[in-house]
Amino acid sequence: MDSADSPHRRLRRPLPRIALLALLPCLALHAASPVSGSNSSADPAVPVIHNPDPDAAISVRATGKLLRLQGISRSGALPSGSAAARLAESGVCFKWEPSPRDTSPLAEADLADAALSPDESTLLLVERIGGSDAPNSTRLVFLALADGGIIRVIDLPNRRISGIRWDHSGSGLFARQEAQPELHSPAAFLKIELPAGAVSAVSPPTDLPPTGWCVGGGFLWYGEPGGKFFCRLPAAGLDGPPRRFRSGLSSPRPLWIPDRRRLVLYGTGGAEFYRMDGDGLPELEFHAPLPAGFAPETAVPLNGEHEAALLQPGKPVLILAGGAVRQLGGRTGKLLCFLRSPSLLLFEEQQRHSLRPCPMPFGDPAPAVSPGKLKPLNRNANFRLLPLSAPDASALLIDSKANVSRIDFGGKRPKKSVVFEAVPSEKRRR
Repeated sequence: MDSADSPHRRLRRPLPRIALLALLPCLALHAASPVSGSNSSADPAVPVIHNPDPDAAISVRATGKLLRLQGISRSGALPSGSAAARLAESGVCFKWEPSPRDTSPLAEADLADAALSPDESTLLLVERIGGSDAPNSTRLVFLALADGGIIRVIDLPNRRISGIRWDHSGSGLFARQEAQPELHSPAAFLKIELPAGAVSAVSPPTDLPPTGWCVGGGFLWYGEPGGKFFCRLPAAGLDGPPRRFRSGLSSPRPLWIPDRRRLVLYGTGGAEFYRMDGDGLPELEFHAPLPAGFAPETAVPLNGEHEAALLQPGKPVLILAGGAVRQLGGRTGKLLCFLRSPSLLLFEEQQRHSLRPCPMPFGDPAPAVSPGKLKPLNRNANFRLLPLSAPDASALLIDSKANVSRIDFGGKRPKKSVVFEAVPSEKRRR
C-alpha cells in the first residue's frame, strides 16, 4: 500500500476543531476505562473496540417438547435380555411432542429417519431439533414395541443426523452426520454406543454426500456420487482413509444382506452382487442390467440368490429374479419393504399413499391398501415402512406425524393396530 494511503498516516494529520470536539467523549471514556493488556504506546486517539465471539451467538433453536418424569420402572415388563430391556431408563417415564416440520403446512413431525433393533424389540425415531433455517441438534427416541412406551431418549447436541443404521449385533448405532460449518461440525459417519449414547468413533470428513450407505461384514460401505466408485471404512473405528473399489455402475448405492454376507450395488445401468473373500474384499458374482433410464433409489433383497426389488419413485418397481427383469405397479411412491417369511413385497403407490402387496418372486400384485382408511382412521402420509419377521406377514408403519402402527397382511383383509401415538387422541379431538 502507498504510504500516502495508509490509515495510520491519515490519523496523524491535524484534525479540524469540530472533529476534535466530537472525539472528546470517546477520549474521556477511553481514559476512564483502560483495557488490560492494551499497548501503552498505541495512539490514544484510536478507540479500542471489542468484537463479540462470532460463535457465542450461534445456538440451536429449541423445538418440540420432552419431559422426563419420575415413574415406575418398566424394564421388568420388557422381554428379558432384549434391546428394549437394556435400553430402558430405570424409574423414568417420558412425554414427547415431536418438533414440527416448518416446511410443511400439515403439522408433520420433523423426523430424519427410523430404524428397528435387530431383535425387533425397539423402534428408534430420529428427530431433528432446530427447524430448517438454523443449525440443528438431533434427538433419538426409543420405543418399546411390547407396549408402545418411550423407554429412552438420547440427545446429540449440535449434530445433524440424516440417517441411522442399527449394528447387527444390537450393541450400537451408526449414523450419518451432515456438515454444519457454523458449529464446526463436519460431514462424517459416527458410531454411537448404547445404552449410554456416547459417540465412540468419527470417520474422516466426507465432503461429498454419499449416494447411500450400509454396514456389514465388519465394514461401513458407501457410494460416491457422480462416479463409479464405492468405499469402505472399518466399522470398529471408522478410521480412514477409506478404501475405494470400482463398480460398473454410475453413482452406485450399497445394500448389505446379513444372512448371506453379500453386498449388492444398484444404480444407473444395473445391479451387482458381490461376495466377500477371506480378507473381506468384494468379488463380483453376478451383474444384472436394468432398462435404460431407470435409476433406482431404493432396493431390498428377496429370498432367492441374486434376487432383488428396486424402486425409482414415479416408475414401476423392477423385480430381478432368475436372470429376468419384470415390472410391477405404476406410479410408485418412496417406500419398499420385503416380508421374508411369507415372501411378500410391499411397495407404495402415489395415490392415497397406498400400499400394494405382491407375492415374490412371480406372483401378481393384490389390490392396494390405504393405511389411512384402515381403522383407526387417519389421513397422514407414510414416512417409513419396516418389515417384521413374524410369520403373520406384518410390518411397522411410521407416518408423517410420528405415529406408529402395525399392519398385518396375513388375513383376508389387512388389519391395523396402534403401537404409539405421538399426539394422543384426546388432544387431537380438541
